[in-house]
Amino acid sequence: MEIISLEKLKYYMDKVDIKVIINNTLYSFSPEYKIYVDFDAIPPKSETEFIGIHVNEKLYKTVNSVLEDLNITRDIELIEINSYKNLKDFEDIRFIQSCTMEELLKFYDDCNVFSLTIAGYFVVNSSIEEKEKAYANYVMKSIDSLKELYEKYKKSSLPSFDELYDEIKRECLENGKKHKNDKHFYYSSIADLVMKKETKYAEPIDFYWTFYHQVGMLIDKKKEALQDIDKNYFNAQKFLSFNKVLKDNYIKHEFTYSSLVTEGPLQAVLYFKLNDETKKFLLNQYIDSNYDNKHLEDLALYINDKPRYASCSHEGFCYNIKND
Repeated sequence: MEIISLEKLKYYMDKVDIKVIINNTLYSFSPEYKIYVDFDAIPPKSETEFIGIHVNEKLYKTVNSVLEDLNITRDIELIEINSYKNLKDFEDIRFIQSCTMEELLKFYDDCNVFSLTIAGYFVVNSSIEEKEKAYANYVMKSIDSLKELYEKYKKSSLPSFDELYDEIKRECLENGKKHKNDKHFYYSSIADLVMKKETKYAEPIDFYWTFYHQVGMLIDKKKEALQDIDKNYFNAQKFLSFNKVLKDNYIKHEFTYSSLVTEGPLQAVLYFKLNDETKKFLLNQYIDSNYDNKHLEDLALYINDKPRYASCSHEGFCYNIKND
């Protein structure tokens, strides 16, 4: 149980969703806003109007009106704030989402390694052996993810996980036969048929869309992993010749179809020492996906091999990783 102050509740109730227990009663606070956009303006202008705060079934116009009605005199027990179970985790993520690079490096002062990923502007090629290794890791992560999803939706009417997986895989392969002459076909596109309810399994849609899509992705990646079109394999030292600091502090690289923040085509994740020299590079030279930096992106920070921070440049999100 975490007790929060009245001031914290007052500060956050008109900004984020928050659930608390007061006097043995559960209260859900959810602010409501309306956004108006003037598309005729150049550039378009937007205005945000605060409507009020929903507290359980009732709408309040102001924070003070909530406090007057609830008359809080006892401890406030935090249950959840924007899906986070404690205030520190929530405030940490708010901080790292808005801080400068200098503030970020100070926040993760105990990290000694960082990584950057080669963006899709470059075709990353590796040997079949390296692709197969990346694919094996991708399969393991995907199966674990699907099993976790299965447990959330598991009902008596569902087949066992192995049966369901095998049936959906067979259906993906059969669907692929219909498109054998289409060079741009992806097995994962079978997920579109789930939306049309043209697959064996379709309800609940969110569960089966993800399941079909992920199984299709596994087939797509296996096909890609077996290709060896170009013998001009990726060479990290040659690639890093554009920047002496990165080249001198390079540790290793690995190929993956699924990084800390994204999955897709084969990616090369490059690991570097995080020291005074490389911190200067991050502070003064590094810009996400910038041409001068060979479009390196998706900064991640580690303590040795344990990730602590990950970011996705093109989607604009980041998160704190706890290693308990």
